[in-house]
Amino acid sequence: MKDNFAFPVSAIKPFLNPKNGYGAIDNSGTVNFGIDFVCECRSIVRSIFDGMIYDVDRHKNLWQIIIDHGEFFMLYSGLAGDTVFAKNGDYIISGENIGKVGMFTDGKKPLLHLEMYGKDDLGRILDQPVDPTAMLKEIL
Repeated sequence: MKDNFAFPVSAIKPFLNPKNGYGAIDNSGTVNFGIDFVCECRSIVRSIFDGMIYDVDRHKNLWQIIIDHGEFFMLYSGLAGDTVFAKNGDYIISGENIGKVGMFTDGKKPLLHLEMYGKDDLGRILDQPVDPTAMLKEIL
């Protein structure tokens, strides 16, 4: 797995910072069920592993992509809509450009938000996110 890994974006702020990591609670009381990579607007977002596009969807004013990476699903959120060209069923290779980071309308700094989900016995996505920090620490 480590040999095939591609870092998803050139981040300004380290993602292992507890303030923007899994389980962090923001000022509004919202729990972060993923990890955030604070970066420049329009930074290229890359797939971390090979996989199949499971879903492409608009979320608020930005877009998100869910990729089935075989052992798990990964949600990539915060993408500018005009930069997302993948569609459901497309095969993506590790390091392939899947979009660019967009700008939030509420004044938040641009960031890539990643969430990791397991699979059930039939290969379907599970509802509860999994903390990806341990996997990423092991790879990096």
